[in-house]
Amino acid sequence: MSSNQFKFDQSIVVEEKEISIVTTSLGVLLFFASLILLTFSITSNVPILFIPSGAVLLVFVYNLLRIYSIKESVSIRVIFPNSQIRAKTFLPAMVEVETERDLLGIISLTPSSGLFPVASATRRLVKLKKGERNSATFLFYAPRRGKEFINSVSIQFHGALGMFFAESSVHPNKMIVVTPEPQRIQIPWTMKQKILDDLISSISIPIKGRGTDFLSLRDFEFGDDIRRIHWKASAKYDKIIVKEYEEPKRLRFLIVIDATTFMAGPKLEFALSAAIELGQVIQRSEHSVKILVFNYKESKYFELNSSPSSVRTLGISMHNVVPEAVNLNYKALLQTLKSKRLTDTVAIFISDLEQHLPNVRAGILAIRPWVQRLFYFALYTPGFGTMALKKVRDENAISMDELRYRKDILERKIERKYADVVKDFRGVVLANKGKFHLIESYNTNILLELKKALELELSMMRKERVLGGIHNA
Repeated sequence: MSSNQFKFDQSIVVEEKEISIVTTSLGVLLFFASLILLTFSITSNVPILFIPSGAVLLVFVYNLLRIYSIKESVSIRVIFPNSQIRAKTFLPAMVEVETERDLLGIISLTPSSGLFPVASATRRLVKLKKGERNSATFLFYAPRRGKEFINSVSIQFHGALGMFFAESSVHPNKMIVVTPEPQRIQIPWTMKQKILDDLISSISIPIKGRGTDFLSLRDFEFGDDIRRIHWKASAKYDKIIVKEYEEPKRLRFLIVIDATTFMAGPKLEFALSAAIELGQVIQRSEHSVKILVFNYKESKYFELNSSPSSVRTLGISMHNVVPEAVNLNYKALLQTLKSKRLTDTVAIFISDLEQHLPNVRAGILAIRPWVQRLFYFALYTPGFGTMALKKVRDENAISMDELRYRKDILERKIERKYADVVKDFRGVVLANKGKFHLIESYNTNILLELKKALELELSMMRKERVLGGIHNA
């Protein structure tokens, strides 16, 4: 992969500080063999052995002195495009070396355990030219969030016949923050904005006032602005009619992420990624959004502002979220909502189906009066676990009997069990006038799931109207 496919705008300049001369086993063997032959040729007066053995010794000493002087003529520059990347993306690192003589060297990078080299490219053979900036680009894959490092960069300059080499090492100590991965499915920005508009229109109630969106017409009253007179309607009805506009209402969104131990793994990664996706969309609107990561106590709290860097800061703050506790502490969560003035918000919960149902029932019952709207997104455990890897499961089945047992008996039993759990959770949320939606897999986007929930609610409302009309008839 070419280095000009990346934009390297951050760099660390490090002059090499350590140098060590290592003699290889071949070099030791040639040195002692030539020394023995030279001694034998002198003592035995055999001049035919004197010339090759002496030449080998002279080449060894000359190149040893030459390669030892490299210390003063080499500088190393380590360059990174960014100190923050998303999980399941690639990190390029470029090493630039300047030297005052032509050399042949091997550049090696030693990353931390969370960075995996692409095509095992941790070592690169480069031909260093005098007076030029010689570069080599390395590519690493970061599969999970956390803190990663490039521990050391070393350059080996090999001597003649591979008898020895000089190694120069630098330690950049460059920290790379790996933030939560992006959503598996990416959608256009216009579609994101449309989903957010549909959500806001389903929540907010039109309020008469000063705005730009037309609401209705009414008769003229004393004190009305004459600029709001609707002249065509006034001429039609032979009286003064004025236009009314909808007062824009600024909503406050609160995203609550369940960070208990049952959320560990793909579910928590999806929840963190979904919070960033939702926060980024809401942040670009006129509404405010706050994100709360909670288990038995407040783990992380962040408020997005209008600054573009706030989303990046949000990702950095979420890189070290660790799941704790078994059940979500709704009592402590309610106290946090009151202390941080997060009441009267549109609350979006991202949790799973493993919570103790009486605990969820009591918690939602206590929190619901304090929030304006409640959306409960439940992550379907089988869809985020082993049942999501059906292809891998089928390929690794020991026998056809085992495969048939898994498909026909075990998985159907699990699906029946979770169908009852989903029904119970949906009943608890709907009983408290909330909106419940099941996310069946991580191969989706939280905004698409929100769109499905809104469409489902709209279809249910239409169905109720139709049934009500039939009943009245």
